[in-house]
Order: sequence, then structure tokens, then C-alpha cells
Amino acid sequence: MVRLLREFGISFRVPRSLEEICYREEVVLLDHEGLRYLNESSRSAQLTNCRVIHVDRDNLSEIVRELIGDLKVVSLGVDLGRRAAYAVLVGGRLVKYGHVDSISDIRKVIEEIALLNPGVLLLGIGMEFSKSIPDEVLELLESREVTRAYLVEEVHSNSRSDAEVRLPTSDLAKLPKDIRAAAVIASRVYEKYLRLHETALVFI
Repeated sequence: MVRLLREFGISFRVPRSLEEICYREEVVLLDHEGLRYLNESSRSAQLTNCRVIHVDRDNLSEIVRELIGDLKVVSLGVDLGRRAAYAVLVGGRLVKYGHVDSISDIRKVIEEIALLNPGVLLLGIGMEFSKSIPDEVLELLESREVTRAYLVEEVHSNSRSDAEVRLPTSDLAKLPKDIRAAAVIASRVYEKYLRLHETALVFI
């Protein structure tokens, strides 16, 4: 669960004692071991002012929904380069980003998102239309977990777009250029899906 929280940029703290386990209006995540520890402890922890969520493998998607919002539409943008940069948006909000060594490693990111059972999973890959599509990109575009796949005209660092403006620009300014490009691609895909989603593969 900690890995999942870190990957999605969700801030959290680990209490050092029972007295620190719950501050007002916090969300407390407890797995089976944590529940057993509380039940066996001679001291009672005050959880009345907090929302308690029991964690197990079967409800990870529900937990993510609680913490970062509805997973109706999740969009994944990929910027190709020496390393492939990616950015994940939930409902148009940037929640996760990073780099992988090869385009084929984006498959792992897709699988991780798919485990959260999103209503719609969008994939956008930035490419110059003059170039042929590599086999690795085609395989990703045909991923069975992906609801809609899009090829997006390559985003240049000095270009501006409506999609870019809709993202949290103060946070984006701190990110590397390729991550920002991936976020813009994901945002364009999200906006495109909201407007038109009749075909499985669309050039935009």
C-alpha cells in the first residue's frame, strides 16, 4: 500500500505511537496486522474523529478512489525519447509520473493502472506523424486493458495548448520537460475522449 501511495503522489505519515495514530479528519489505513495490533493493545486508540479504511488486496481500487478521486476516466500520456516519460491523470488531474528505460516498460504502468479497475483507461503516445510506428508502440496501442488509444502529434517544450493550461501549471513548472510533455499528451487524450470517442485509434 505504501508503494501505491508513493507512486500516486499521495502524502501520508506513519505514526510512531498509538497516541499519534489519528489526528482530526485524517484517513487511517489499517491492514489485518494493524487491526490485530489495536485489538490486542491494552491502550485504546481514539479513532472517532478519523475515517478508517481497512486495507486488503481486493479493495485497493476503492482506497485509491477515496484518496485521489473517482477513477471514471484515467489517461496515460507517453513522451518518447532516450527514456520514455509518462504521466497519469485521473479526471484530468495529474497524480503520477515517471520514466522507464524502454517503451515496452510502459506495459507495466498500464497493468498497474488496470489493477485499479478504472471505468475508462486512455493511452496517448506522442509521435511525429512523419515517422513510422515502431512495433513496440503498436503493441501498446493494442493493449487489451486500454479503452481508447491515441497517437498525439509530438508536443514541443515551447508550445502552448488548451490542455496544458488546464493542468496545474505551478506543479508542472517543477517537472522535467519530457514529463511535462507526457502530462500534456495525457490531458489532450482526456479532452479528446470527452469530445469524441467513437473510434479505437484516432490521430489528433
